[in-house]
Amino acid sequence: MEFTDRKKVLAFDNRHHDGTLNFGSGDNKSNASHDFILGTYNNIEANQKHVSSDPAAIIVEPMLSTGGQILATREFPSFLRKTADVTGAVLIFDEIMRSCLPINGLQGLHKVKPDTTALGKYIRTQKLSHYEAFNNDVFTMSAALAATDLTREDEIRRVNKLGDTIRNKMSEICATHHYSDLEINWSRKRYTTTVSSSQ
Repeated sequence: MEFTDRKKVLAFDNRHHDGTLNFGSGDNKSNASHDFILGTYNNIEANQKHVSSDPAAIIVEPMLSTGGQILATREFPSFLRKTADVTGAVLIFDEIMRSCLPINGLQGLHKVKPDTTALGKYIRTQKLSHYEAFNNDVFTMSAALAATDLTREDEIRRVNKLGDTIRNKMSEICATHHYSDLEINWSRKRYTTTVSSSQ
């Protein structure tokens, strides 16, 4: 808010950005005390009205986590980037859940560059007890920053290939044992693995 000298923040309904930015069930008393505008995820037409509200910031997950593992359409992040450019708002991508897959996060997939990015706790492994995003854990954040210098794209591809192997093997096992009610849902576009049952 200090950067733009405005009060409103455009967020999206049924979204969760850690404990103080939770929009899963309407007005949440534990949220940070900002003037939130709740838009509709992946709906450009429904969000056109917010362009004129001059938000200080726009915060969005390029892929929903608690909201159903829904990937943003190609057009939606581009629309938000243009909205931020027109209004002077700060565009924030919450990549806490997905940034570990492609080396440049889903913003690389969408080819949209936000003004700032929230990265995941995975880069410091969550092995120390003081790990919540808003706890100001300076030691582990410093370790995470150092780890980013060691991260290599070829290593990320290697780890993702291991994930592909596991998912393919799970699918083979389900097919071999005729578990027709089980489905392994995963694709390069969704960056998630779930097992669902039709029963």
